[in-house]
Amino acid sequence: MLPDTIMSPSSSSRSNNLRSSAKKSNPAPKTPKVNQNNGINQKVCEICGAKPRGRFHGVMACPACWRFYQRHAGEKFECRLSKNCDITVSTRNECQFCRLQKCQNLILRNQTKHNPSSSSAPKPPVTDSQFDVHARLLVAPLEDGAVLDTKTLCDSILQEMEKRNITRKVFAKNVANLSHYYLPRILKNPKPWEHIPSSGRMTFIRFHNWIQLPEKERMAIVNCVLPKKKSSKRISKPKKPQLKFTDVQKKTLAAIFEETQKPTREIIEMISDHLNLEFKTVLNYFNRNRQRQLDLRRQQNQ
Repeated sequence: MLPDTIMSPSSSSRSNNLRSSAKKSNPAPKTPKVNQNNGINQKVCEICGAKPRGRFHGVMACPACWRFYQRHAGEKFECRLSKNCDITVSTRNECQFCRLQKCQNLILRNQTKHNPSSSSAPKPPVTDSQFDVHARLLVAPLEDGAVLDTKTLCDSILQEMEKRNITRKVFAKNVANLSHYYLPRILKNPKPWEHIPSSGRMTFIRFHNWIQLPEKERMAIVNCVLPKKKSSKRISKPKKPQLKFTDVQKKTLAAIFEETQKPTREIIEMISDHLNLEFKTVLNYFNRNRQRQLDLRRQQNQ
């Protein structure tokens, strides 16, 4: 039995035309194209992904990660998980072990990438940029209100110098920025922190920042060869010939010295005019003779 209604070809084509016109009148919403190149040139902290301030040890870092490494370098932490935590802006304070490990790995990777070192090759002189990095590490300011135990700090420095065979001259030059004659006085008899003026605390700040660094960075600062200063070619002035008194000048000066050992300025000017000598020469003669008299008296009293 045939169905009641049979669709003719004309009716089917008419329905197709209606569908196509409906699609044209109501087009499907287009998904906006995402520009994938927008974030390529944007710099982020290589440690946590925050907004960076600049390069630290060659690693792009934010101020928080920079201060974290300065404060905790050399310390020992423990990871509660598998020592592979994801360090982001929101999770960077959860695991100090993984955060410090990531900082050290990035710094070490950058150093080996740009400065490959070999034990057999001679040490090249440190460049100005490396020297500036070492200087910034040593003079990094302390936290607000921080108080250093100078006695314990100096004892740790002495132990480290003895353990690593660091000479006093090298440590004073590369780390303390002091004379190697003055360094032992500070290390053996340090003043308490509260008794040290602000102008004299920088030495102990350098000690503290150096001892807090990892062993590899500490020895890199100690073993660095400072760049030689360019010697400025100066025109050497010809030396003045040594002045010798004549017999008349010697007798006259000796006679006047017996009369008065400390003549006035007017008398010295008269003597210099009479003997054809400079004012400074006559003045030095009386000063030296007075000093000799004092030395002789001290020897006789002893």
